[in-house]
Amino acid sequence: TDAVVYCKGHVLLVTRNAHVGNGQLCLPGGFLNQTKRVIDGIIDNLKKDTAIKVSGPILKSNMVNTRVFDDTERSLRGRIITHAGIIVLDGITSLHSLPQVREVKGQKTHAQWVPVHKIDEYRNQFFEDHYYIIKTMLGSIDNT
Repeated sequence: TDAVVYCKGHVLLVTRNAHVGNGQLCLPGGFLNQTKRVIDGIIDNLKKDTAIKVSGPILKSNMVNTRVFDDTERSLRGRIITHAGIIVLDGITSLHSLPQVREVKGQKTHAQWVPVHKIDEYRNQFFEDHYYIIKTMLGSIDNT
C-alpha cells in the first residue's frame, strides 16, 4: 500500500532507509497485512511510517480515491502490486497548519511535507514509480 497525503499544497513524503532505494524519496507505505482490508493497510502503514498527528478515522474518512498500480516492471524487487490511496486533509477545519510528523525508526525515515510545485524538481530522486503515483493521484483531485 502507498498513501498520497495532500494538505495545503503539500504532499507527505518519506526517505527510504532500505537496501533497494536507500536515500530516495517515496510515499509512506508498506506491505499489506493479510488480515487487513486495503484501506486499513494504507492508513496503518501511513501512521507507522510518519507518525502523522491525525487520527486513523479522520485519515480514513478523508481518503477520496484509491487506485491499483500493477505495471509488471514497476519494481526491481520483483512482482509488486500497490494499492494507493489519496487522502485530502484540506477540509479539516481543526487543522490550521500542516499536521505534525516525526522521524520514525524502521524501513523508512525522515517524514517531510514537500510543496506540490517542487515534486517535478525532485522527479529523479523518487523511488521506483512513486513520482508517477503522486502525479496520477493528485490528478484525480481538483484542488491542486
